[in-house]
Amino acid sequence: MLQIRHLKKHYNVDSDNMIRLFEDFNIDFSKEMTAILGPNGCGKSTLLDLISGAKASDAGTIHLEGENITEMEERFRSKDIARVHQNPSMGVAPSLTVLENLALADHKGKTVTLKKLVKKDRIDFYRAQLAELNLGMEDKLSSLVGELSGGQRQSLALVMATMKEPKILLLDEHTAALDPGTSELVMEKTRELVDRHQMMTIMVTHDPRMALRFADRIVVLSRGNVQTDVLAGEIEERELLEAFVTA
Repeated sequence: MLQIRHLKKHYNVDSDNMIRLFEDFNIDFSKEMTAILGPNGCGKSTLLDLISGAKASDAGTIHLEGENITEMEERFRSKDIARVHQNPSMGVAPSLTVLENLALADHKGKTVTLKKLVKKDRIDFYRAQLAELNLGMEDKLSSLVGELSGGQRQSLALVMATMKEPKILLLDEHTAALDPGTSELVMEKTRELVDRHQMMTIMVTHDPRMALRFADRIVVLSRGNVQTDVLAGEIEERELLEAFVTA
């Protein structure tokens, strides 16, 4: 369970352009896939930043499974909180091979030299992780990640993010930069990985239809407040589109 209580986040404090994004924000997340929708500037990505520790809140608390992580630095939260970004290259190292990227994810939180990065007894494990995607990437271990397609890189980023079985997976519009067909494929692989690892997942998206199809729960934000919070099966596409447009 992730519990957020009385969260406050302002920008441009003490200026004429001060933005009160979150004033007294409260929400809980459990082991399900929650889609966060809303217009630009409503606080979607900032909420992920506050959960991951990329940004600090001005007030309020964040508890993960009973532990207060409000003041915890991002590098310490990353053990339990993984994130996949919109840019297909942000979660991977394009100049390294697929194998080296997987080894980096395997050593997350540890100091290691490139020379000692890859352990031969872990290669079969990496290959098995990729094989579960059914994209043939288990045969591309020696390929440079920069040579992969955007969909392949996002799929690799997903495997890397979930390899250590984090408590939370944050998806920050992770299919937005992909074409519709590739986006669909990556979402299918995302759902498979989430179900396999039984992870709490919070997905920011601009696509109401994708949210309805793949998420368990849908939250629509409007100016830093929860406008809609329903199970995906309890709202029609027309209703969600209307909530999205009017947020």
